[in-house]
Amino acid sequence: MLAQLISDRSSTILHRRFSLISRLASERARFEGWLQLELLAELQEEFPSLQIEQAYPDSQERCDFYHGASEEWLELKLCVTNYCQGFANYHTRPITDQINGIIQDVSKLRRLPSNAKSSVLVIAYPLPENYSVHKEWNKLLNKIRESGYEVNKAFSMCLERNNQSCNLVGYAIRLGVKDEVEET
Repeated sequence: MLAQLISDRSSTILHRRFSLISRLASERARFEGWLQLELLAELQEEFPSLQIEQAYPDSQERCDFYHGASEEWLELKLCVTNYCQGFANYHTRPITDQINGIIQDVSKLRRLPSNAKSSVLVIAYPLPENYSVHKEWNKLLNKIRESGYEVNKAFSMCLERNNQSCNLVGYAIRLGVKDEVEET
């Protein structure tokens, strides 16, 4: 429930702030903290027990979203790619490090008690128009899948800046698939 709600609201917020998001993506800027606060502001009345930066049990590490009433944990990750050179300024942001960071967040969620529901929402940008068949991008997504997790597109939007376009795509990473596979 929390994962779908955060995904839907993220898409709504990003579409509503199209011009700003296009600019940030063209600068390869990160805006995870801003989006986290926007989501909290939108959801606090519906879910007053929703918390951000909740400490994991027996750890100093923190999770982006936690809803205690339903025991749901969600990590929000932004993945700034080095694709779409004509759309975005070039910055050195090693994408493999970002994918490894996603896998590390998944590992933190895996240590939660078995009754906890957990997921990751990855928002990747800038991605080329052909991102669904882009060999390098799919190789990186497969690295997550090969770790035993289901990765599905949750939403997408086309961004525009200076007569150039690219895509921003949200991916839902479902945990529990690895356990289901190992049990059979």
